[in-house]
Amino acid sequence: MGFQKGWTVLLPNLIPPTQKGIMIIMQFTDKQLEQLKPNAVENYISELVAYCDKNFPYLKNVMGEQNLREILALSIDKAKESGFTQRGPVQFYINMQIVLGAGFETDPQYPWIYKNLERNNNLPQLERTDRLYLQTKEYLDKIVGEQEKYLFDCANRLQHLTLDNMKVGRRDYIGDVHLMLHDMYPQKYQETEKDTLTALIRTGTEKAYHDYGFEQANHSAMIVLLMFIKGHKFDQDPFCPWANRDKLIKYKGSSNVLAERLEKRAKVWLDAAIKNNPIQRQG
Repeated sequence: MGFQKGWTVLLPNLIPPTQKGIMIIMQFTDKQLEQLKPNAVENYISELVAYCDKNFPYLKNVMGEQNLREILALSIDKAKESGFTQRGPVQFYINMQIVLGAGFETDPQYPWIYKNLERNNNLPQLERTDRLYLQTKEYLDKIVGEQEKYLFDCANRLQHLTLDNMKVGRRDYIGDVHLMLHDMYPQKYQETEKDTLTALIRTGTEKAYHDYGFEQANHSAMIVLLMFIKGHKFDQDPFCPWANRDKLIKYKGSSNVLAERLEKRAKVWLDAAIKNNPIQRQG
């Protein structure tokens, strides 16, 4: 299958950096950025806002246009740090951020991304991003399904999952979390090496303890699940302000309150993403 238009829940639509062989070359150097600001850069951000409004409408609806503009401006800078300065590659980079999460280049769930970028590091930007696009498309085609069926099935399961009904305990914690990840999103689970997932579980559990003060099995498992679904840096992701760790840290003294707040925020985001999905609305 190809990418479906309007994919907005967890793994939205991607567009290749080149269209039908036509290369759009607009490169921003430091000097040009200074000369172009504020008008040209603001116009480019407006284009990105319009693109997000079409493909990821929940972003503007949830965070507001001004916040989205600020996040897109930061994302342009982040893309530049990663070596992408041309219009098409920058938009593709932002797509990847939204689709796979902040820090997707180093996310252990996607080792093929790092290898792809390293292998093609000396190629022109458009060729680098085209090659990564093809590999990403192949991966996403396997985990999304026709008419995004696998994705919506996962979203439906997540809507019904709560801290209280998570079937995880300390006796076989790692095994229980493996089973939960499989049950929530079997297609993605099957496309990820088991050792990689075990490492993700361990890393997520350590993160839950050190960053959130979580010791209960279900609280730790929630952090692992969010990393699995939204990327290993979900709580530093500018496109996921609901998960911003700095906004939640004031509740760290009460792990139950903190866990419940994070769960509630995640559910609000998920509901908004589903309601704003064009395919879901048409159905």
